[in-house]
Amino acid sequence: MIRFTGRMTLAAAVISLVALGACANSAVHANSGEFASSSESPGEVLAPPINWSNPIDGDEVASLEAAQPSLGFTVYDPKGLGTRRSVFVSPSGTEKELAVVALLYETPGYGLVVVKQHLPDVPIADYDKANQELMEMNGLPTVHGSFDLVAIREGQEALVTTSEDGTTSSIFWLEKNIEIVVRGPDLDKTDVLKIAEGL
Repeated sequence: MIRFTGRMTLAAAVISLVALGACANSAVHANSGEFASSSESPGEVLAPPINWSNPIDGDEVASLEAAQPSLGFTVYDPKGLGTRRSVFVSPSGTEKELAVVALLYETPGYGLVVVKQHLPDVPIADYDKANQELMEMNGLPTVHGSFDLVAIREGQEALVTTSEDGTTSSIFWLEKNIEIVVRGPDLDKTDVLKIAEGL
């Protein structure tokens, strides 16, 4: 079994990367999101269905304050999404440097919105370069969907992944030393950009 976190996890799940390039090798962590190599096709990455009620398969906690002791970073409190429905952290025993927190919001305009936070899967100094490497995968026969680099919040670079049919997107960016990911079952590219701008 190989576990991926950060952009590579969601890239695989959202746009069904069939064969990960060398960039994926830098993103191996024991964390949320597990993918198995197919015995029929050794390079194939299988993305399990997302459990939207607990998208990181973590432990539910009562608040951000309750989540903080499990994390190797200071959790960011998102703005503009209303009252949180629930908070999940990586299962007990997960190393703090690998821990993830997921905040779930039920919004009138977007439906379910998941805001996931964790330390980035590459060094911060290499973050933009890693995004560019993902961009270079666009158009490969093994990639179903697309990567886009966009500017949010007065020039902050962010990565958007969009499914092959164009109906669902996720957005990833650095907020100081943590990576923030916004996704949801019904969010398209316009939605994730608007949420990121106001978060």
